[in-house]
Amino acid sequence: MSGPNGEDDGREDLHRRRRHLGGPGCDRVHGNEVQGRDCGEEASDWVTSFLKSSQTYRMVYFEDQMKPRNPINEYPLYNENDQVAYPDLAPFLLLSEASLANLNTKLEKKVTIRNFRPNIVISGCDAFAEDTWKEIQIGREVILRRVMPCPSYRLCDMKDKEVFKSSPLFGQFLKPLKRGIVRVGDPVYQITY
Repeated sequence: MSGPNGEDDGREDLHRRRRHLGGPGCDRVHGNEVQGRDCGEEASDWVTSFLKSSQTYRMVYFEDQMKPRNPINEYPLYNENDQVAYPDLAPFLLLSEASLANLNTKLEKKVTIRNFRPNIVISGCDAFAEDTWKEIQIGREVILRRVMPCPSYRLCDMKDKEVFKSSPLFGQFLKPLKRGIVRVGDPVYQITY
């Protein structure tokens, strides 16, 4: 990722700036109050500039001692132990390249994977195979469990919403069962019992 002024690595720049955190506070994220520590003016200026926005954006950081929210209040498919802070409903959204290719055969205006903002993109499987996976392992360590389909059709032409009828679902929300490091190119395994 390049920064707004062409910095070699914007993430490293943000990591340095996080040292100047402000006090903790509460913010509204997806209509819910969530704790966070403001990362300060310099980080805010960086994010706003990177997004090329006239609106000011703030960066907040969630710390281990802060209280996360329970998404069970929004969707009953979660349980009382599930916790998230800033994501919509789960920390991970999984999509396959094959599902996107299939979707594009039905749309007038083609979309990219960025329209859906997944943080895990899978290749080498059939279209919509990810909709059938209950648990997956990525690499040697990470195990994720499917929670529910993603109920939003993001950043796409609204006239194509009819492809999905009244309830657009695309991609799968996942929660971690075993944490670890995921790298680009790691193999993905469906776990079956």
